[in-house]
Amino acid sequence: MMGKCSVCGGHVKKGEKYCHNCGADLTSQLLNADNMSAKRKIRFNKKTKILCIILSLAILIPSISAIVYRSKYTIIDVSDYIGVTFSGRNGYGKVEAFFIPENEFRALLRNKSRNVSEKWSDWVDVGKIVKLDVDRDSHLSNGDKVTVSLSFTRPCSTLDFKEMGIILKNTEKTFKVSGLENYVTLDLREYSVVKFFEKNGEGEACFFLLEPEKLYRDLWDAAGVYVPEDDSIFDDPEYVNDNGGTEASDIVAYFEPDLSKSRNLSNGEKVKINLDEDFYMQHGIKFLPESLEYTVSGLE
Repeated sequence: MMGKCSVCGGHVKKGEKYCHNCGADLTSQLLNADNMSAKRKIRFNKKTKILCIILSLAILIPSISAIVYRSKYTIIDVSDYIGVTFSGRNGYGKVEAFFIPENEFRALLRNKSRNVSEKWSDWVDVGKIVKLDVDRDSHLSNGDKVTVSLSFTRPCSTLDFKEMGIILKNTEKTFKVSGLENYVTLDLREYSVVKFFEKNGEGEACFFLLEPEKLYRDLWDAAGVYVPEDDSIFDDPEYVNDNGGTEASDIVAYFEPDLSKSRNLSNGEKVKINLDEDFYMQHGIKFLPESLEYTVSGLE
């Protein structure tokens, strides 16, 4: 098998160490020639070249598409702006989902939009089109999971977002129920008031229930008792028992607030509202301690 000397170009036989024309060392020349030959075969192999091009395009096209997509649209992770609050007693808990306020959402869209135009005149009440749905919203226990889904009441809203250069993602978010206590704390001051009158030293006190129906309903909710909405709650004594059961009736019947002192009062004295707190604790209801005590004031 013949080869060529890279120095003088003369023909040499394979295996010779020196060129018989110029005396050049052929060992490294032959090795280099073999390597170059192999490399040339790979480099100029048509199938290999096509395969390399295909592989390069397979890598580059998604990358280029992603760059173009990101340069055209701003992606907003909606889940960052969805939140929940849990309330109620463990086992009877409730959840309320919320989204960022309308003005903040509008400002967020304006800041993120790549195409702020006249279309913004259609988005004055953009926050009001947001709708939140919860897959479970009652009888919750610690450890339960609830999923909040965000949607829009206005048709084609997603297309409107795209026209503004915005893509919304993660419009669902799952939360784990936590923080529910084995009882619900109620502030009696939200439902009642104690008023003082007459002269200092001879003062009198009276307890007034401002919103009885709201109080009873909150007591029932806290105890996990359901009583249907109806005007008969107070008109018909049997209505509560028939529709809410004995527990609902007892919760109303046991609410008999009594003042620790109601006569001969002086400014600065403490007056406590006495209730059967043990009974309500057994039903998962606790009254805020400070809401059961008033300081006498305003007596002349």
